[in-house]
Amino acid sequence: MWDFAGEELPAEVLRGCELVVDSVPHPVAALLEHDECAALQRRAAALLRKPLFPVPRDDYRAYPWPLV
Repeated sequence: MWDFAGEELPAEVLRGCELVVDSVPHPVAALLEHDECAALQRRAAALLRKPLFPVPRDDYRAYPWPLV
């Protein structure tokens, strides 16, 4: 599940982030609430600032329970 932790995000993911960071395209925005669009833009901006796959925190179980 965490095989890519800390690795760089692929260029196509970053291009997708660039498409929504300033304005969510209407076909997507029409399906989301305003707060959801804002959250999407914040997440895209965060990925552009730090373009890495997330690394699990060590202060809680990083795997689904009880599946693993």
